[in-house]
Amino acid sequence: IMMNTNQAKRDARKLLSYLENAERIRVTTALGTDLSLSIKGRKAGAFYGQARRPKETASASFEVYVAPQEDSMNGVLMLDASFGYLGLVESPIEIHFENGKLISAQSADGGADKLLNYIDSFHDDTMYKPGEFGIGLNRMSRTRGVCYIEDESTYSTFHIGMGRNIALGGVQQAAGHFDIVTNKP
Repeated sequence: IMMNTNQAKRDARKLLSYLENAERIRVTTALGTDLSLSIKGRKAGAFYGQARRPKETASASFEVYVAPQEDSMNGVLMLDASFGYLGLVESPIEIHFENGKLISAQSADGGADKLLNYIDSFHDDTMYKPGEFGIGLNRMSRTRGVCYIEDESTYSTFHIGMGRNIALGGVQQAAGHFDIVTNKP
């Protein structure tokens, strides 16, 4: 939480100005991520360590977020940073999304199985549906696999929040929410 909140706020406002005028997002990485999603009709928000009104608390997360249209995410995500609650990814996991649902995951080690088993543990098919697209703003954070808030907040990362997105402006009710974090979009 040592990040300069005014800098995070400036970064957030710049990103929010782009998202306010966008209907679609496409994100790519050098590792092979190529995802597209619709944010038409959705309002992006931000957490940057400052409360906006008296008696309001600030989130420890430093990020810009938006709930995608629930059936719109398509493409490949090369997950190479963090599983959120489950810690660091040891080797990249190739995840395929089709019409807003995670349809497959493969890895050279057991990482894909670890991810799929975790999703299955919720006993809710909605957990296979992305509910959030987020961009980390915290230049002081590092993706270390110790704290999911630090992982998803790390500057030069993006994350896909799986499952519930009601609090983020979406309509998806699910048994939970967790983020998978990828480096260098």
